[in-house]
Amino acid sequence: MPTEIYIAWVKFDAGSEEFTYESSSELRSVIYRAHKFPEYRIDIVTHEDPADLLDKGMAVRRLDTLRRFCLAESIPEEQLVLHTHPENCPSCRESPGVHARYAKVCAFPRVASLSDEMGEPYLSLEEVLTLRSAREAIFSEDYARCESLNRQHSRAEWRRIVGHDSMKEWAQAGAKHPLHAKPFPAIFFKERKMGPCPYCGKPLRSAAAKQCPHCRKDWHDPENVGELGAA
Repeated sequence: MPTEIYIAWVKFDAGSEEFTYESSSELRSVIYRAHKFPEYRIDIVTHEDPADLLDKGMAVRRLDTLRRFCLAESIPEEQLVLHTHPENCPSCRESPGVHARYAKVCAFPRVASLSDEMGEPYLSLEEVLTLRSAREAIFSEDYARCESLNRQHSRAEWRRIVGHDSMKEWAQAGAKHPLHAKPFPAIFFKERKMGPCPYCGKPLRSAAAKQCPHCRKDWHDPENVGELGAA
């Protein structure tokens, strides 16, 4: 099964629910991928400009425009995941104007939840992105990122995404997942451990690290401890 995620950024004029002509080719590219891979889903999230009264309520109307466009392109409604941006959306608030008048459309693999608990049968786009981030962190042996990801999600969330109570348990079991044919060897967390920074106590990137990404201390020369970036 393909694992790539395809993204289109769809732009709108102020107070308009019709997307711009320039956005149509990007959007059609995502639609093409959804046709090519019928097991894919399409996640659509729309935004509006909170600083423009003409744009008030446009997120809902833009979402319906994109829904109707996908249906007209023969995308089944059950393949669509539709939502508007959250209230007080930070990205719209921080970047009003043209940067807030957009939609993000993503074609992504339909992945079944690995939990036997009640809930959505398929992973959301955010959960599929978490799965990808977890695999990348393990593959690159980025221990600090692995520890951070492990803490960001609850046991119930990890059971949905990887079928284990934590990313650590999943990694120790070989990081196997039905979406990916080739698992990783079961070495991460179990055979290689990070040590804490001797200066701030936070986790280092590896057991052999001689510098800390948190407090910026550098002790490659133990007789002359300095700081990263210091002249």
